[in-house]
Amino acid sequence: MAKKVQKKKVLKKEKEVSRIRSFSIPLNHPKGFSLLRPSKVKVPREIEVPIFLIRNELQSRMLFNALSEIGFTDCYFETSLHPLILASLRLRDGSDETFRVYTELMEKWSKDINPNEDVILRRALKIYNALVKYRIDMFETFYVRRSQ
Repeated sequence: MAKKVQKKKVLKKEKEVSRIRSFSIPLNHPKGFSLLRPSKVKVPREIEVPIFLIRNELQSRMLFNALSEIGFTDCYFETSLHPLILASLRLRDGSDETFRVYTELMEKWSKDINPNEDVILRRALKIYNALVKYRIDMFETFYVRRSQ
């Protein structure tokens, strides 16, 4: 009996956290507008928004890495899309661990990137998959093991 009550509390807490820490962007544009350009890589409509944001973050990092190579190191106009990316993946928990994982993934996949749209899109998908896997692992660690 106590386990059922505890499980209900965990589920209620999870719903509250997901409602507070996430948002949704409507994807039902009347004309069927897509956020991503036509490509060889097909992206499901449900994950277009996070992939679009990650792709733009990669492109921004590519630009600022190139600028730093030619000597423009003190530029304050670099975009930071991590709050939107993490919120769209329901990872906006504010922990240092989540931000560290995100930063390491972005650093890893933004090195030696070329301006080919398909390459950037494939890397965005790899980052997306790694972040989703991290979210699942974090959920299992935090909620499932605590409720046992």
